[in-house]
Amino acid sequence: MTRTPDHIFDEWLVLRAQDGEVAAMNELVRRWNRRLCAHALCLLGDHAAAADATQEAWHDIIKSIRRLADPAAYRVWMYRILSRRCADSQRRAIRHRERSGPEPGAAAEVPDTSPASDARAVESEELRLLRQALARLPGDLRALIALRYRENFPLAAIAIAMDCPSGTIKSRLHEARRQLRALLEPTQGKE
Repeated sequence: MTRTPDHIFDEWLVLRAQDGEVAAMNELVRRWNRRLCAHALCLLGDHAAAADATQEAWHDIIKSIRRLADPAAYRVWMYRILSRRCADSQRRAIRHRERSGPEPGAAAEVPDTSPASDARAVESEELRLLRQALARLPGDLRALIALRYRENFPLAAIAIAMDCPSGTIKSRLHEARRQLRALLEPTQGKE
């Protein structure tokens, strides 16, 4: 991963936070909370669950930041903690559904996580179609696409963040692209 001035600034903030400086930790939260929430939403598909998982992840990050040996690894380390919290949330949701049964009238459709209608009017048709296709991917594949293309993580960093072997990440990325292509191809000829 190429080190940008933002990466270097994050490393400096991590070092200050490791020394117990509350303002530095607050700045890290301010800089990263929105991205972590978006990643959790990709994994979980539910705003409330994503917010809860993100809050739990921040608790873990703040509690254990002093044990982070390499401040340059902060971004990947943070996403790994969040991914684990999201997996915990999914396990809890499955146990809850197994105990209580399906909710009456529960929809199987993926919730619309696209921007507000004003922003939709400005978006190009291609972007709208891409967002719809991404929303139809399983959560783990959406998260993988987000880490690769929104966060620009290399495959090795994604493997660490998602706690999977690099080969698995490569094959899942290939599968995500294949599924996106299949979802988008029928719309390509309708112009």
